[in-house]
Amino acid sequence: MLQRQARHRERDLRVGVAGTYSDDYSNFSDTRVVGVGETEVCDDFINGWYTDNPFAVQRNIVHYPRLNGERRIGGIVYDRFDSYPIDYRPGPRTDFPASWLNPDLFSIAQTLAAKTNPSRELVSLVQNIGELRDTFQTFEGLVDVMEGATGVVQNRGLRRIAAAAKAAAAGHISWRFGISPTVGDLRKLIRFKELADAKAHYLKRLRDRPLSARVEFEADSVENFVPDQLVHSFNTTIRADIRTVYTLKHWGTVRWAPSLGDVWPGTDWDTDTFNEHVEAFNLSLGTNSHGAITAAWELIPFSWLHDWFMDFGQWLRANNREFPVSPDHMNYMMTMTSKTTYENIVHDDWVGLSGDYSEVQVRKYRVPLDITLLLFPPLAALGVLDPEQLLILGSLMILGSL
Repeated sequence: MLQRQARHRERDLRVGVAGTYSDDYSNFSDTRVVGVGETEVCDDFINGWYTDNPFAVQRNIVHYPRLNGERRIGGIVYDRFDSYPIDYRPGPRTDFPASWLNPDLFSIAQTLAAKTNPSRELVSLVQNIGELRDTFQTFEGLVDVMEGATGVVQNRGLRRIAAAAKAAAAGHISWRFGISPTVGDLRKLIRFKELADAKAHYLKRLRDRPLSARVEFEADSVENFVPDQLVHSFNTTIRADIRTVYTLKHWGTVRWAPSLGDVWPGTDWDTDTFNEHVEAFNLSLGTNSHGAITAAWELIPFSWLHDWFMDFGQWLRANNREFPVSPDHMNYMMTMTSKTTYENIVHDDWVGLSGDYSEVQVRKYRVPLDITLLLFPPLAALGVLDPEQLLILGSLMILGSL
């Protein structure tokens, strides 16, 4: 069997664009050549057909405008540009956010396994029963919100405002942890038989051969804006606003394979249609041993706050082995792009610009994930809270629950 070998490739598809500047008064001329177009660098492996191999490609695409025009005084040409390339050509911006360049592979692997785990329930019946009390309290909170808002309109005293704020906070918490999850589960229950039948069919196929799954992670973007930047100063002045947009698209793939030698729940999945659907229904509702453990964790007060910084619940879902299947061939893919454009270009009237002014870098990566990342519980980490999390904490502080 051939051993895999690292490979490095480069290609340069740029073309040289030449332009001249001349000054008839002083008999001076200058020729400038600039490369525009695409360059690419790729690092990958060959002969590694049966393993997950790292992959990285970086592509740069640059286009720069050219100056044209002449300035005459008394019939003498003092400045003449003929397709002369602009001064400012820094190339694509590469200051991507640090969290993109150094992703948390531990958390990514756990999320990927948790969301695609064939043993994961569609709806946790045990957890929903335990949360019914919060759902009923939600309606009381909404009534308080309406009464508090009415009081503010009638009397703008501080007590009324405080009462309205407290009622609004209670309504938000009740909605976030009561009504909203229940509505989402009800939507699944409406299609429950269809979803459970699909899971039963999926599990039958999975018993015979490995199946792959894919998870799309939330895209991200960051923008940087620099106004009124000097971009050309050679014998004329040109200024522009510079806008750079960084974007991230990322996803993961995993293959789930039946474990050799393990016995699947139920009797004969080939002939006992009733039994296979019972197993699928139990699995879909989380009414099995592992589902009960996960539900118990979710019902512990403030377990969700614990999971913001150390997602133990996700670790439980990632390691659910109610059915004897195991993940392998886990990979994380990223596409990062920086695109710089030049806007509101200001220049002298006698100078004209032709051509695009843009700088783009595209980076694509494939990172194989070690399956052992799933074995260890997550470590506590102080992450940056998003606006929704901050709103929840603010509501709890208003209610005096924190």
